[in-house]
Amino acid sequence: MVRIGLFIVLYGLIPAVQSYLYIIDLAFVTPASALNYILSIFSYYAVFSHLLISVKIPRMQHILPYDRMIKFHALSGILLTLSIYYHGAFKLLSGKELEGTSIMLFFLWTFLLFLAVIWIETPFSRSIRNVLLKRFVVLKRIPYDLLKGIHEYLFFAFAIITFIHINESDLLYSSYSFITVYGSGFPIAVLALVLYGRLRRFFFPRFTVMSVRNEADTLVLTLSSAGKHSLRYRSGQFGYLKVLKKGMNREEHPFSFLSHAHEKEVMLGIKSLGDFTRSIQALLPGDTVSINGGFGNFIPSADEKPKVFIGSGIGIVPLVSLVREMRHTPLKGVADVFLAVTLREELLFEEELKELEKTIENLNLHLYVYKEDGILYTSELFRQAIGNPEQAHYFICSSPGVREIVTSALTSIGASKKQIHFEAFSY
Repeated sequence: MVRIGLFIVLYGLIPAVQSYLYIIDLAFVTPASALNYILSIFSYYAVFSHLLISVKIPRMQHILPYDRMIKFHALSGILLTLSIYYHGAFKLLSGKELEGTSIMLFFLWTFLLFLAVIWIETPFSRSIRNVLLKRFVVLKRIPYDLLKGIHEYLFFAFAIITFIHINESDLLYSSYSFITVYGSGFPIAVLALVLYGRLRRFFFPRFTVMSVRNEADTLVLTLSSAGKHSLRYRSGQFGYLKVLKKGMNREEHPFSFLSHAHEKEVMLGIKSLGDFTRSIQALLPGDTVSINGGFGNFIPSADEKPKVFIGSGIGIVPLVSLVREMRHTPLKGVADVFLAVTLREELLFEEELKELEKTIENLNLHLYVYKEDGILYTSELFRQAIGNPEQAHYFICSSPGVREIVTSALTSIGASKKQIHFEAFSY
């Protein structure tokens, strides 16, 4: 609730107050011009909040969770699109001159929108993306990381031009000092964080590759520390991996920790999918990588409430890490852990997990291999395995499709959506 309140204050209440104070300061305003001012001010803050996504500072996760920021990025992108096109139409229809910065923002945002559509599939853009990729086959050949890099740098330029444009329009100047001070200070603070995030990259913990092994469709990357900077992470979290090898892709990608903080080595569980993960298979012992982490809030509380962990496919990786961590910090309440994979080889650390179940009193493991038992997650399965489902807290890590199935099954046996937790990281 605290985080939701922070989002509402920063990106709802403050822009609303600023819009109100600006408009009442004007001698004359029409409904159309008022809407133009309101959309411009809200979009101004949305642009700079977007930049916070590129910062990737672990400590910020407790304030602005990364997966929540991604959702905000997608939703506020719709606001930005409406605002920019309305702003252009308003000026043209009212006979006002379009400044150079307005024209630049219009074309730059249109190109950014196009990049976003072909780069990432979202519920809002799925149909348009499918049409574009089907009609223009060459778009499929553009590397994911190239699209990501272009999008990131162009959006930074878009933010700078937005700041210049808003200052040219005098939207930050008023008889109320709050508008000027906060309106100018917020983007400066964000840009300072962006700069700090860039400088941090020179000090990320570095690791030497020990081994890269395949467990069916899962790559297990084992690393040993290669520098004086330590990595701080907790089981259930993920980190951004960057390969520091000449001739290989140097974009960072998020992967869950398979190891836990009590181990000397760091292990990542990686789905064998895409150009970057295929390049990881080419890593050799002795190669160097860096990790930025740990990120994520997929961490159970220390209370005695019963907890249920449900994972499938590559989604079992953070749950395996959590269970292995229980050897050192057991949960106070009962923990039911459901792990479902397609092949036996995908069931990572199976023997160790079974041994932990014997030694940890409150741990109940439920292991399923579809090719052997044909079992799928259903409400009936959870009803039989979970005692008092209305009292437990649930932690789901799976593909979006499986997550929807599991969430529906859990709510049908008495769990409320407030008891269901999951984390969706990307980019």
